[in-house]
Amino acid sequence: MFGFSRETARIARPDQPLIVDNFAGGGGVSLGIELAFGRCVDIAVNHDPDAIEMHRANHPHTRHAEASVWDIEIEAICEGRPIGLAWFSPDCTHHSQARGFKPVDKHIRGLAWIACKYAKIKRPWTIVLENVGEFKNWSPVIPYIKDGIIQHTSDGKIKYIPDPEKQGFTFKRFVARLRNLGYRVEWRILNSADYGAPTARRRFFLIAKADNQPIHWPEPTHGSPDTPEVRQGLLKPYRTAAECLDLSLPIRSIFERKTPLVPKTLRRLAIGTNKYLFQNPNPYVTTVDGTPVSTEHIVAANTLIAPFLLGAGGPTHSAKPVSCLRPIGTIMPENHRALAVIWLTKFYGTAIGSDVNKPMPTITAGAGGGHMGAVRALLTKYKDDIAEYCKSNDIPEDLLVTINGEKYVIYDIGLRMLTPKELAQAQFGWTDDGRSLASDYILTGTQGNQTAKIGNSVPPRIVAAIVKANCPYFLEQDNQDDQLPLAA
Repeated sequence: MFGFSRETARIARPDQPLIVDNFAGGGGVSLGIELAFGRCVDIAVNHDPDAIEMHRANHPHTRHAEASVWDIEIEAICEGRPIGLAWFSPDCTHHSQARGFKPVDKHIRGLAWIACKYAKIKRPWTIVLENVGEFKNWSPVIPYIKDGIIQHTSDGKIKYIPDPEKQGFTFKRFVARLRNLGYRVEWRILNSADYGAPTARRRFFLIAKADNQPIHWPEPTHGSPDTPEVRQGLLKPYRTAAECLDLSLPIRSIFERKTPLVPKTLRRLAIGTNKYLFQNPNPYVTTVDGTPVSTEHIVAANTLIAPFLLGAGGPTHSAKPVSCLRPIGTIMPENHRALAVIWLTKFYGTAIGSDVNKPMPTITAGAGGGHMGAVRALLTKYKDDIAEYCKSNDIPEDLLVTINGEKYVIYDIGLRMLTPKELAQAQFGWTDDGRSLASDYILTGTQGNQTAKIGNSVPPRIVAAIVKANCPYFLEQDNQDDQLPLAA
């Protein structure tokens, strides 16, 4: 479905409709649109200079507007041309349940109204809006009252919370407004893993069309390996977290740290090791350089690693562990994921891990990184000398693991945080012909900025699937190999 090279992406001719990427971020949406149509996004809008820097580095043929979406003169930036596709990914943090009961910013919650402004002024043929699933509960806000007193911020502004008695009221107004402007409107929750991304990021998508054509929802291309559709070859198996990890990177022992790991992290390590190694009849084991090996190779070697992911911080709410045969969950803007012994986990609350043979949990954005890390347990064959060593050093029998009838003892456990490049691979995935969409993607700024932009991005493959199904007019454009001028 998608075989694409950014080096060959083309700009539109002056007689073709525009593609506008609002809240463009680091460029996940723009990359997905290029993946679908083989042409560049024409205009990208974002108020954040860090986001514009990364977007411009990877999409140099796009015109960039570093400004609030509300400050853009829509007619002026379009220069008289129609808009074929307008994409909107407004800030989701003040809609997400991950925020808990914290006060919200009513202006940030209202950013989605910009789609109606575009609809009124330019009437894009297709509008797509992406957000968290809770977006459909968008409601008015009321002052936050505690102990009978209206609460204020440090600078004297009133704090607000969503009105619990009007859940979804504002969302219904938003949809009615688009329909009154002549748009057909539908929405769904989609899982990025179903379209070939190694992350099980579930997001809300709204499609509004004014081109007199029906709305099409793309059919999934991937599924869980244990489903009949995958076993029968109707769907491809989910891409996994293990495919995104660079196991050749150095890892520090958890026993050689000046600052000991916090008890919660140690507890997750212990629970995850028990679940994904000791209690796993067929643990995932690789060589030190990350190459998967057979059981025969495992028992013939002295050293193996068994990698898995665990949570090391993040929001207080918990998430269930997921099998290594599934995608990883949402990747956060804060980096709280560490690499450990062959299992993957969300990095928040009481989550203990998840299998690296499954897609990564959802990648999300925020300050500092992405709630993911990796751990490895180094195993050595339980021969007589090792048995004697265990006895002489009071190492209990319950530290032994049996693989194919052979006993091994854990002699070290390492832990490191996932790198922005690994998180980007989990978010971006691959083309259908096997090319990594993250391998040559330029990550600018600090590691925290890089992870935040990755976590805030939309996986390109699900973007490509949605726009390809609903904007056939871009597929009909002339694919001439003209030299691309760089945009101002």
